[in-house]
Amino acid sequence: MRILKWTGLGCLGLTGLMVGLVVVVAMIGAISGPTPTPKAKNHAHKEPAEAPAHKEPAQEPAPKPEEPQGPEDRVELSGTATGASCAIEDGKNSRTVDTEIPGMIPLEVGWTDYAAANCQKSGAAGSMKVELYVDGSVEASGSTSAEYGLVMVTYPQ
Repeated sequence: MRILKWTGLGCLGLTGLMVGLVVVVAMIGAISGPTPTPKAKNHAHKEPAEAPAHKEPAQEPAPKPEEPQGPEDRVELSGTATGASCAIEDGKNSRTVDTEIPGMIPLEVGWTDYAAANCQKSGAAGSMKVELYVDGSVEASGSTSAEYGLVMVTYPQ
């Protein structure tokens, strides 16, 4: 407050001076900043390139059969049933997933090192096998052929 009395400025005058100082510093920063290179200037006004007339399809390497398909942590369903409803619990969350058979449900076991799947067949006919994979290997499995059968698998067992 002594500065206001000494300079004879009011609060609004001091605020105006501060805003002016900020504007001046911003202008100096903009002027002394790096200038765009000619390549960057041309890139901004570049015309779209024409599409190539014909592109040869890339050949993909054949997948290795011994490697597991899908994420390392997952629940796989197989069998002759048509579908299932699964209650899934893993390190991240709990959820209900309806899936066809065969099917795969990704898991996020994480630092908790816990996962569970309770899967029930959608119909009376067929069989269902449930496998729980952690770090790419089967840690728990179960199967049923009962009408509307239920399979429960957990890790660790």
